[in-house]
Amino acid sequence: MALGSPADLRSTAIDDSRGMEANPLTLGLYALKPWYARRLVTILDRLDPSRVTPNAVSAAGVVAGAVGGLTLAIAAPGVVAAVVVALAAAARLACANLDGGLARRRGATSRWGGLVNEVTDRLADLALLAGLGYHLGGRPPGCCS
Repeated sequence: MALGSPADLRSTAIDDSRGMEANPLTLGLYALKPWYARRLVTILDRLDPSRVTPNAVSAAGVVAGAVGGLTLAIAAPGVVAAVVVALAAAARLACANLDGGLARRRGATSRWGGLVNEVTDRLADLALLAGLGYHLGGRPPGCCS
């Protein structure tokens, strides 16, 4: 199914935390999660029989976030930097989705794994945001002149 109209999004948007249909206009990017997860099934199929653990996938997401953040912080603005940051952000998002999917598929979910998932997701976000902050001069635009 191709991503298209808001009706397509409504038909696939599920708020997993409450188990009810969600409005994609109020959930924003979370409305795309089921659609995105279906696009990652091929990668999940390859990871499942491997020795790669869900926590290793989580760690890879942190590495991807760090690559994106470092690129934002030190690379000269341009097409190459934009592509690297976009690919790193996409990899970080894929890892954030794949780690839990792999654990569920293997029947290996745990409270510890849930904590590792959340902490590594926040670390990856922090790395990207820190790089963006550095890129912007260390302070929000228009602040602290």
